[in-house]
Amino acid sequence: MNREQHLKQYYLCAGFGLGFALVAIVAYSMERFAKVDLHLGFTFLWLAVLMLIQGHIQHLLSLRADSSQSRTFRWTSKIRLLGMPLYDVYFPVQSDCNSLKEAQATGIFAVGLSAKGIFAAGVLARGIVTFGVGSFGVVSVGVCSIGLLFAAGTLAVAPVAFGVLAIGIVAGGVGAFGWKVLFSVA
Repeated sequence: MNREQHLKQYYLCAGFGLGFALVAIVAYSMERFAKVDLHLGFTFLWLAVLMLIQGHIQHLLSLRADSSQSRTFRWTSKIRLLGMPLYDVYFPVQSDCNSLKEAQATGIFAVGLSAKGIFAAGVLARGIVTFGVGSFGVVSVGVCSIGLLFAAGTLAVAPVAFGVLAIGIVAGGVGAFGWKVLFSVA
């Protein structure tokens, strides 16, 4: 796709996102003040957020569409807290990195193939609050989640665990193993 197509999708997503936000505000106002039971306010609010995020992604892609060759995408904050950048988004091209350590995004908010930070999201996420295929942290959500306090996902291992296979002190899921099983099918 070229720059014009990305910008067209950006404006379309931004328009729908703002429209959904307006509908969410009106629906919430009717639920709150007119006592009309619609239950649509938060639904349209989530749609608005998703459309605005998609629009932002299309805008970032339009900025990259000028170059004909594929490049590594890196977006890092200049603000540093606790010795790390505030945010780091890093998606390398396959030929740019030889190891997982080279493909790592590190920051307070880290997003990438491999992410390490306070809030981390990626294929391999490590940190305090993590989300990803393999997530390891204090609170982790993902396909294979190992948490120090809470974990949720297909395989969840933590003191409090929820998932298809949950292992913990307090567990719930299809197959739950633990001292206190909240719910289990198996």
